[in-house]
Amino acid sequence: MGATGKHLSRGERSLLDAFQSAAVQNAGKPINTLIPLYDFYPSIDSFIDSIAKKSIDQAPFNEALEPYDTLLLKALFLIRYISENIKPNIDNLATLCVDEVDADKLSLKRRIQESLARLEQQQLVSRNGDHWFFLTNEERDVARELGHVDVSSTERTRLLSELVFEDILKGQTKVRHRDTKADYDFNRLLDGAPWKTANHTLTLEILTPLADNYERMHEATCIMRSSESTGRAIIRMAEGQRLYEELTLYLQIEKYIISPKAGQATPSLAYPG
Repeated sequence: MGATGKHLSRGERSLLDAFQSAAVQNAGKPINTLIPLYDFYPSIDSFIDSIAKKSIDQAPFNEALEPYDTLLLKALFLIRYISENIKPNIDNLATLCVDEVDADKLSLKRRIQESLARLEQQQLVSRNGDHWFFLTNEERDVARELGHVDVSSTERTRLLSELVFEDILKGQTKVRHRDTKADYDFNRLLDGAPWKTANHTLTLEILTPLADNYERMHEATCIMRSSESTGRAIIRMAEGQRLYEELTLYLQIEKYIISPKAGQATPSLAYPG
């Protein structure tokens, strides 16, 4: 995949060497041991170009990381170029990293989640939905550049409004009365900010986790305010753990694409996702 030198065999002999190396590495462990995917990494370590494995070699010296983080990084590297066949989500990573027959799978998933969070913070991996990807050196450079792109709260609100009102609600601006069958226009608000709307009697307001008063607006409060006969319906979105981060990253990528620096990227650069 361009990460290894020219002397690495791709045939049965190379596979046998990988199995033997992993077996020898685990020879002293109990009989209920299962060999995790990252234990196959040493068999190809000497064949990988130093630039490609630089982040793996430096990970043990990063004080912000734990020893397990380096092992997980190796596993992500091994499936980096076959993500179409093996989806790099937490469930699959847990399966690939099971190290004993009676392993606690839930505990392992939590450990992997915590490890991925640390790796992402150090810009060694990236996330796309529920998939995680090992970042090449070029991609890490882009990730650092993205981190320097400023995004305002207004831009995040505008993007979220577009996603909610145009993509999810399909641009709907009228509601039909159930009995009279008459159509009535309504205003559209997201966190108090109007979206392409006029001064109508009815209002649909979407409350998102980005709103300042989100924590105070509990379900009962939203229901009470929606039933005050003022023509306002309030919808409180569920808590989104990564809503802020995902919106910010999306806007950072959009800005980076049209920046001069994007034009200087090498042709081989393929940002995950």
